[in-house]
Amino acid sequence: MKFILPLLFLGISSLFAQNWTTGVLKAKQGTLLYFALENYNLYCDAYGVYTMQRFLANEDVPGDCKSKLKEHYPKIKRRYMKELNMRLKREQMYHIEAIDQKCIVLFSDSKSYSEVMLRNGLGIKEKEFETEDEGLSYALQKAEAYARKNRRGVWSDPFLAKCFQATK
Repeated sequence: MKFILPLLFLGISSLFAQNWTTGVLKAKQGTLLYFALENYNLYCDAYGVYTMQRFLANEDVPGDCKSKLKEHYPKIKRRYMKELNMRLKREQMYHIEAIDQKCIVLFSDSKSYSEVMLRNGLGIKEKEFETEDEGLSYALQKAEAYARKNRRGVWSDPFLAKCFQATK
């Protein structure tokens, strides 16, 4: 099931409330998105991204791969979460499309939250990711290629990169 929620930092349409209301969009634990609006809370994962948190929670991932990520995780998060956090703080208008308990958050410059995550190496593009939106698919591929080329995030360590690719 697919539905679209246009969200504004300063308010959202009468889909959730009679009048325009203030809401807050935040990232929790780096990748889980959280939108708070009065008594309503929306949580969702970034669409199309196999995140570091999901990697750590995956029981099929070998222990040495998890250990390597746990070793690099604080450094990766500290270095590459800045851009995401700055975007969430400065943006005043978002477009959120929710798909299967995941969401695509588009910023005012048409970049998606997922794209920024991949560009910073905070995960890899999901293997099963399928979308009718060729533009989004291409943007995510391009963002991951940028992170890989520039050795950002999970691509900064060759062993960690191999672990992610093996579980992809």
